[in-house]
Amino acid sequence: MKIVVCVKQIPDPATPGSLDSSTNALERDGKLILDDSDAYGVEMALQLATAAGGGEVSIVSMAPNGEMSGMRTALAMGAARGVLVSDPALAGSDALTTARVLAAAIKKVGMPDLVVAATESTDGYTGTVPVTAGDLGVSPVGWSGAGQKVASVSQAEARKAGQVIEDDGEAFNKIVAFLETLKVI
Repeated sequence: MKIVVCVKQIPDPATPGSLDSSTNALERDGKLILDDSDAYGVEMALQLATAAGGGEVSIVSMAPNGEMSGMRTALAMGAARGVLVSDPALAGSDALTTARVLAAAIKKVGMPDLVVAATESTDGYTGTVPVTAGDLGVSPVGWSGAGQKVASVSQAEARKAGQVIEDDGEAFNKIVAFLETLKVI
């Protein structure tokens, strides 16, 4: 099973932040850390790969300054490889641009069986990047969160990319492709 996790590196909340006086945007020149919600996503992907009998977990991220501290954390957790898209032109990107960049990076890596993303980041709280990336052809996208644990993984009939499956209330997400359910316990 090939799983890609979208991760965001954020300024360390323990370090006082500052605003760029010309843009009024948060400066991201210092050390970045892995967003807590994305750490849950990496762990969930590793559990899914193990429960499915093996596979590869990769991470993709975007950062304008080339900082990789947060990605190193995800790699230390067990991700096999990481892809960082970095360009000064990406500084201050909105959610749509971020989704487009991450979708292109995922496609460049090779379409996985599953993309895992957090519902929202600690520093932005838009919550729109995962679903937008899904709309851009990176499917299926599953969401991760605190306290979730993989209960079971089973083979399922492949479904069409983009097919919407209603949640029956007992499953966290019905995962299209080769997984049937991911239950929150």
